[in-house]
Amino acid sequence: MHTLPPLAPPLPLAALRSAPRAELPLFCPAGAPPSTAPPPAREGALRCGLHAIRAYRIALLQPALAGQTRRTWEAVRALTLDGEAPPDLLAEAARAVFALGEAEAADWLLRRARRAGSAESALLTETLRADDLLAPPGAPPVGSSGQVADAWADRAARAWALGDADMARLHLRRGLEHRPHHAELRAILGVVEAGLPLPEAFAAPLRRGGVSTERWRRRVGYTPTSAPGGDGWTALREDGVVHTRLARPDELAMLPADHLAVRLERLIDRAVDAERFGYPAEPARAALQAMGLVLPLQATA
Repeated sequence: MHTLPPLAPPLPLAALRSAPRAELPLFCPAGAPPSTAPPPAREGALRCGLHAIRAYRIALLQPALAGQTRRTWEAVRALTLDGEAPPDLLAEAARAVFALGEAEAADWLLRRARRAGSAESALLTETLRADDLLAPPGAPPVGSSGQVADAWADRAARAWALGDADMARLHLRRGLEHRPHHAELRAILGVVEAGLPLPEAFAAPLRRGGVSTERWRRRVGYTPTSAPGGDGWTALREDGVVHTRLARPDELAMLPADHLAVRLERLIDRAVDAERFGYPAEPARAALQAMGLVLPLQATA
C-alpha cells in the first residue's frame, strides 16, 4: 500500500470544519474507520452536493493549482486520517494530488474512494482514460440534476475533442434531456453546431485535477448565498448560471424558478457564452429582444 510522505502534524481542513457538522451538506455515506480491507461500495451510493464539492475543491484543489505543495499535502493527510471522511472527499483529494503530479499517491486515494462508493471517483477515472476511443462508456452519472448534466458535458467535450461527433451529439442530447438549460451543455452544443474546435476552457487535463477552467468558473469561482427560498437561485446554480447580471443571488433565491428574471439571466449568460466561444449569438439575443432587453454588441463575461 502506498503511504503518503511524512509531514508535520496535519492542519485542519478549515474550509470544511469551520462550521458545525450539521451545517455542512455532505449528502454522502460516511466512510468506515481505516482498515486493511475497505468496505465494499454501497449500491446506489449518493454523491456529495454542489455546495460540498465546491468546499472540497477550495480546500484541496485550489492550493494544488496554486503550486502550494506542502499545504495541499497537509490537507490531504488530514482527511485521510479521518475515518469519517466522505468517499467523494477522498476522490477530490485524489484530484488535488494528480494536480501535484503525484500519480502513484493519487491512484491510491482514487482506489480508496472507489471502494468506499464515491461517484466522483468514477468521473475522475473517466478523465484518466479520456484519450482512449475504445474505452467503454461510463455508467449513467448520478447526483443533483446539475451534477448529472456536468458529467454529460464532460463526456461530450471529450468526444468532440477526439473527433467523435456522433458520440458528442449523443452525450449532448442525453444531458439536455436531463437539464435543458445547462450552461456548459448549451455552450458545447453551440461549438459543435458551428463546427468549431473545442475551446481550451473545456479541456480537463490531469494537471488541473481533471477540472476544466470553465467548470471551475461555474462551480467554484462564484459567491454563494445563504438566503432562504432557493427556487430561482437554485435553478440557476444547477444550470451553472452563477455570474448573474440583473439581480443578486439572494434576490433570485426569493423568486420562483420560472420567473422572468431567472429566464433573462439564462439568456444573457447564453448570449455572452456565444461571444466568448465564437459561435452565433443571434438566437439568444433575439429571445432577449423579444422580452424587451437588448444587450450591447460586446457583452462581457
